[in-house]
Amino acid sequence: MNKFDAQEFSDRVLNLISTKFSLSKIKNNFTELMEAVFVLSEAEVTLHITDEELAQMDCKEGCSTCCKVNVSILDFEAIIISDFLLKTLTNSELETLKIKMKLLVRDIQSLDEDERIMSNKPCAFLNKKGGCSIYPVRPLLCRSVTSADKQACKDAMTMIALGEEISIPMHARQKQIMDVTFKAVAKSMENQGLSSKSMELTKSVLTHL
Repeated sequence: MNKFDAQEFSDRVLNLISTKFSLSKIKNNFTELMEAVFVLSEAEVTLHITDEELAQMDCKEGCSTCCKVNVSILDFEAIIISDFLLKTLTNSELETLKIKMKLLVRDIQSLDEDERIMSNKPCAFLNKKGGCSIYPVRPLLCRSVTSADKQACKDAMTMIALGEEISIPMHARQKQIMDVTFKAVAKSMENQGLSSKSMELTKSVLTHL
């Protein structure tokens, strides 16, 4: 198992974005930049997860227990998600989704983390089968979440209403890698004179549709 050097990896993300930023700015499209960031971070994860650990993960398509929490994203992430939606949805599908998103923003905008979970309002990007419709471009925060016990996830969500916490067995290294990536992207945006302020997923994506 390779040792993970958080500072070295952060520097690689920073260098990657610095190299690609100028061309992305000229194109006024940061989708390719974020695609490269996603590839880099996912490749790093594969270096630190064994086949045995991967087999233990209980996250499967259609399991959306955790998809009712507040997810914060950076503007670069909102851009790649909105671009994906504009390319993959018909006009009718997009308009239907936008209505769904606006209703969700209205319902959750004043809720804190625990209140959002207790409201049981699912992510606007879940499809009818409970799968993630934006999976190829899902946020870094979503990529950081893994679980080796889906029942523990359900129990944890339930116990929040009682003011109690239940630990969920997860791959800590994957979370660390995605957290480092998020911070490096934010730092890169600051370096380029852009706002690194994060925003709730649904509201942020709406601003680009």
